[in-house]
Amino acid sequence: GPIPLTPSYCALSMLFTDWNRSGTPSLRVSNDREYYKGGQEQLWRIQAGLAPELYGPEDGWQRLRIWGMGIAGHDLNADGYPEYFLTSMADNKLQVLSEIPEAGAPLPVYSDLAYARGVTAHRPYTGGEIKPSTAWHAQFEDVNNDGLADLFVAKGNVWEMPDFALLDPNNLLLQRSDGTFLEAGEEAGVASLLTARGAALADFNLDGQLDLLVVNRHDKAQLWQNVSDTSGNWLAVAPHQSGANRDAIGGWIEVRTGDLVQRREITSGGGHVSGIAGFSISGWAMRKAPTSACSGLTAPKANGRPHKREAFTISSAMRHWRAGTRTRTENTISQNVGWLRDGSSLGQDAGIWPRAVRSKER
Repeated sequence: GPIPLTPSYCALSMLFTDWNRSGTPSLRVSNDREYYKGGQEQLWRIQAGLAPELYGPEDGWQRLRIWGMGIAGHDLNADGYPEYFLTSMADNKLQVLSEIPEAGAPLPVYSDLAYARGVTAHRPYTGGEIKPSTAWHAQFEDVNNDGLADLFVAKGNVWEMPDFALLDPNNLLLQRSDGTFLEAGEEAGVASLLTARGAALADFNLDGQLDLLVVNRHDKAQLWQNVSDTSGNWLAVAPHQSGANRDAIGGWIEVRTGDLVQRREITSGGGHVSGIAGFSISGWAMRKAPTSACSGLTAPKANGRPHKREAFTISSAMRHWRAGTRTRTENTISQNVGWLRDGSSLGQDAGIWPRAVRSKER
């Protein structure tokens, strides 16, 4: 039967994530501190056959009390470990591991770099309001296909709370090459002043560019199509395996382009009242094609033309979480989007869709 997590608070978001790359995901819980005395952010150690156990001060875990709404994770600094953006009310956090030892596993000690990276998103940037913002769903995705993960944050007042902004636009924060972020919500046309809660950045029309769906309270949902003509090249990946855990939740995707390595953990949960399963899209601005990918792959186009089959080789490795084993296959392909199935090579028998989508000429 169900296993109680004690103590429990006002949980508004949960995320299973392998924060220390141990191979076993832990459970992060984001709690609204408003309704429970002692309510705080939590990290639970999950081990097979054992009861869940809270990380505490003896493990390095530091007490953090925010109006926790949502969690977004992504390896922003290419160190192999995910960073976490935590949404709150004028108190958003960007958590980065404070120390990664040369040997052994890191401790769950995090530094907040939200201010240094320009992602505090604590006040509206348009609409005339000066009161603090209220953030809900957050998601890291590369919306302009330049190889850098950007950040979307859904905003909206809880319920006409007078101390917080009523006109609270969503944030679209574009990452720059130095790791800082620039607000682009108004320029992109997504600075809605409705009361947002959930959202999804996904390629709804299969053109290789991420579109945006936002769910609003007491109003209709909004869907924006990404019509940018300056986006870079792109790659779409969807790992798949038969039986349980068909979407390979808990695995990782790695895409290498020259010296750049993009890593993505395949997760379920995290964002506030939102979730996505299916293709993951990676972008890159340079002309050079990816040279390897782990857990899934597709081949890109360069200058709008398909690569020749001998142009590059992509190596992939999928982790089978239900069996605890790994497979590794290697092949050369020229499709734009595909499924990688367990135990198969990376050609037609891997379930690659040769005509599913094609990248736009750039």
